[in-house]
Amino acid sequence: MNIQTVITRQPEVLNLVANGQGESFWWKGGSRIVFKVDASYSNGVYALTEARIVKGGGVSPHMHPYEVEAFYMLNGSIKVRVGSHTFDAKSGDFVSIPKNVAHEFWNRGTEEANFINPFAPAGLEQMFRKGGVPKWIHPQPPEDSEERVQVAITAASSFGTIGKPDELSWEDREGLVISASANRGPGLHTLAIIPIADGACVCSEAVVAQGSALALGDVVGENVSVFVVDGSGETTGGIPFSHGDTVVFGMKDSVHLRAGSNGLRLFILSAQQYVI
Repeated sequence: MNIQTVITRQPEVLNLVANGQGESFWWKGGSRIVFKVDASYSNGVYALTEARIVKGGGVSPHMHPYEVEAFYMLNGSIKVRVGSHTFDAKSGDFVSIPKNVAHEFWNRGTEEANFINPFAPAGLEQMFRKGGVPKWIHPQPPEDSEERVQVAITAASSFGTIGKPDELSWEDREGLVISASANRGPGLHTLAIIPIADGACVCSEAVVAQGSALALGDVVGENVSVFVVDGSGETTGGIPFSHGDTVVFGMKDSVHLRAGSNGLRLFILSAQQYVI
């Protein structure tokens, strides 16, 4: 192994979570939550999980008073109700749900649905660690006993999640974003800028044609994490990545992500800090 090459690459990629990998927890209903990026990589601005929702699974109406939650659909479809809107979210569709807006989603399809699930600021992802069942302890989803469901509900409540019907608000609020994949073309698109204390989490999508490259310096913000939605490619330093991988970058201004023979579709999170 060329030691100089390894040293050169170290500042470029801080972490790479391969497709299908990451700390995993079963949630009630048999769905699975996979951790991809934790708060330590974003200075607490955002965290990223991947949700795998079994056929018939989902989450009943609730809202979060402290965090903005977003969905970017990967496969399958889910029926989403957020505020005054109800729609079927399919591959590439994106929704950003402001604080204190009620929402629910259900997989009414014939196969598992999965989406990537950012939270801003970070913290709510720990609810799954507290109320879920680790997959490394139970390789298969455990049955929904009354005790296990209560553990999940208690964990959600301890993180501020509100689920009582008479306490929910279905009114739209500023910051609600619903973006259909069909309305976006090639290139780099900002999907949402989610304000938090002294900064913002920026959600972006990039569609890169075969043989072309995305300059990470064009992405708004720092602490950049990239989820490879489709295709494959490599970084400036020659580090390969492909469908389902999550790459966290420690630098961005000199980094280019070059698409392979099938092109690239990327979901990108970054942290924008405000200096007062």
